[in-house]
Amino acid sequence: MRFIVRFAVTFVLIQYFSDSQRTLYKAYGILFVMDVSGTAGKFSPIPLVLTFGAGLALLSVATVVCDLIVLYLMKDRVVYRDKKYLLV
Repeated sequence: MRFIVRFAVTFVLIQYFSDSQRTLYKAYGILFVMDVSGTAGKFSPIPLVLTFGAGLALLSVATVVCDLIVLYLMKDRVVYRDKKYLLV
C-alpha cells in the first residue's frame, strides 16, 4: 500500500457525465492519496468460520485474564471479589 499526502492549496477535480459534458470542482486543502494493490481471491466459508472461532476464543481468554488480574493482583481485590461473588 502506498500513501501520499500532498499539502497544496488548490486542486481541480473533474467529473465526466458524457463526452461533451463535464463539471470542474475547485477544492482547497490537503489531498490524501491511497493506492492499494493486491490479488482478489474466491470466498470460502472455512477461513471465515476459523477466524470467527479464533476471535471468540480470544475474547474468552481476555475475560479470564482480566478476572485473574482484578481478583488476585490489584490492591482492592477484596472489594472486587465481594462484588463478583455476591451471596444472595
